[in-house]
Amino acid sequence: MVGLDTRKLEASAYRDSYSDGLLDTFFGLSLIWVGVCWLWIEPLAGLAAIFPAALLPAVIIGRRRVVESRTGYVRWTSARREWEARALRGFLVLGVALLLLVIALVAYRLASGEMADAGEMVAGLPALLIAIPVLLLAAASGIRRLWAYLLVLLAAALMTPVLGLDPGPGLLLSGVIVSLSGLTLLARFLRSTAAGDA
Repeated sequence: MVGLDTRKLEASAYRDSYSDGLLDTFFGLSLIWVGVCWLWIEPLAGLAAIFPAALLPAVIIGRRRVVESRTGYVRWTSARREWEARALRGFLVLGVALLLLVIALVAYRLASGEMADAGEMVAGLPALLIAIPVLLLAAASGIRRLWAYLLVLLAAALMTPVLGLDPGPGLLLSGVIVSLSGLTLLARFLRSTAAGDA
């Protein structure tokens, strides 16, 4: 009798548990909001963080009521829960470290006279800073569509300075693409679970 590889089974179930598109939609809408703030509400750029922070509790509640009510609640092994906690801490530390590195690099180049202002260098950095946690999450979780989101963000990071744009358009377009993907997955999930209930 061939033994079951429970780690592979759990990894597959973990990927499937995020196939409903709800978190993709949240991520995409957050990117859209950041892009909108950058384009049209620049004096109040601090508002960019308000929408994701305010929406996250609604997403958690929505996941319980919309997703888990149809598929059930999965309690992962302690190893998986510990991995999630480590990943969250790692993303936070990495984000702070990258921000400090960018600030130091821009300050150095300004002080040395290598560039007149920070704008020419940092235009693509917001998309790049968002792309790095997506890369780590894609590599760790095995969720394949995250690689597509990573490519979208990297394209935005590269094209923004090339086209001489502010970060807003690239983030806005990236958010639209991710949101459409999430909404498509969510609609498919709701159709399939409705058919299963019928």
